[in-house]
Amino acid sequence: MKSGKLFHFLRSGRDGVPLSLFLLAGSILSILWSIYFSLVTIAIPYQIELREGSAQVVTRILLSGGNPYTLENQPLAMNIYGLGYNLAVLPFAALFGNTLLVHRSVTFAFIVLSAMMVFAVVYKIRKDVPLALIGSAFVMIGLIGKAGNGAFSSAMGVFLFLASVLIPFLYSNNKGSLVLSAILVLAAFYTKPYFVLAFGIVASFLFLFVSKKKGVLYALFFFVLLAASFVLVRLLFPLYFFNVLIVNSSMSWLSYAHMWNQLSNLFFRFWPMLLVSIIFLTKKQMVKKPELSGVQIDKDLVNFLDWQSPLFKFAFDYCLYLFLCALLAFVFLLGRHMGNDMNYAYQLLIPTGLCWFGIKIDYGKKNTGAVYGSHTY
Repeated sequence: MKSGKLFHFLRSGRDGVPLSLFLLAGSILSILWSIYFSLVTIAIPYQIELREGSAQVVTRILLSGGNPYTLENQPLAMNIYGLGYNLAVLPFAALFGNTLLVHRSVTFAFIVLSAMMVFAVVYKIRKDVPLALIGSAFVMIGLIGKAGNGAFSSAMGVFLFLASVLIPFLYSNNKGSLVLSAILVLAAFYTKPYFVLAFGIVASFLFLFVSKKKGVLYALFFFVLLAASFVLVRLLFPLYFFNVLIVNSSMSWLSYAHMWNQLSNLFFRFWPMLLVSIIFLTKKQMVKKPELSGVQIDKDLVNFLDWQSPLFKFAFDYCLYLFLCALLAFVFLLGRHMGNDMNYAYQLLIPTGLCWFGIKIDYGKKNTGAVYGSHTY
C-alpha cells in the first residue's frame, strides 16, 4: 500500500467510518475494563503486597491519636514513603473503618483523577474527545499496573505531580494557578519525596521561557512553604525526615544498567506509538507553514537584563519540556534505583508523554489542523 493510501486509510477508517469512532470505542472499552479490574482488585479481602499492611498500621496509629514518627512506634510504624497518603485516607478510615477496601478505594480515586487531568489537557488544546480519552485510558492502565491499585501512596503522588505541573498550563500561568501549583508540589513532596521534581519543572520553565520574575517569585514562595512546613513537621513528627529521607536513601542501590534495561523495555512496549508519532509529525513538518514552527526563534536568543522577560527569547512547547525533564530525571536519578522496576517510568514518563502525544498527533480530523506548532504558556 502506498504511503498516500495508508494515510487516507488511517484518517478515513474502513468503508468510510471515521477513525475517531474506532478511537472512541476502543478508549471507552479500555477504561471500562480498567474500572472492572480495579473494582475486582479493591474487593480482594487479603493483601496483594506486603506494603499494604504498613499503610494500615500507620493509619491505625493516627486514628488512635498516636504518632507514627516517634521512637516508641519504631520500627513497627516505620514508613519511608511520606505521610500524605495516610492523611488523605484518614477521614474515610474514620467513617468506614481502617480496611484495605477503604485504602484501595482512595488509591483508585487518585488514579481516576490523574486520568481526568490528562483528559483535561488534551481536550483543552485539541477539542477532541476520542483523543483525550485515549490518553486517559493509557494513564489508567499504566497507573493501575505500575503505581498500584493497592494501599500505596504512588497514585496520589502521581496525581499531585500532574496537577502541580499542568494546572499552570491550563490556566496560562496566572497567579492563582502558580500559588496552587506550589501548594500541590509541597503536598506531593510529603506524599512521595521524588515528586518534588514538579517544582523544578515549573520554576525552570517559567524562568527560561515565560518570565524571570515569575520563576523567581514562584521559587521563593515554594521555599517559604517548604521551610515553614519543615519546622512544623520536625516538631510534630520527630522521626519523619529520618525515615523518609535518610533511611530511604540508605536503602537505595543504583545501576545504569538497570535504567537502560527499563528504557529498552519501555521502547519495546511503546514503539508503535513512537513510530506513529514520527510518521505523523514528519508529515506535518513537511507541509507546515513557517509561523507554526514548534520553536519560534528570535535573533537575540538570550535576555539577561529585562526582569519581566524570560531568559530565552523563543517559545518552547511546555508539554515537550515536561516530558524531557521527566526523562532526564529518570535517566540520571530515579531509573537507576534497583528496588524499583518500571514504576517510575509509568508514573512520570507515560502521563507526560501522553500529554505531548495527544496534543501533537494528527489522525486527520478536519477541525484540528490549526492546533499545531508551539503551544506554550
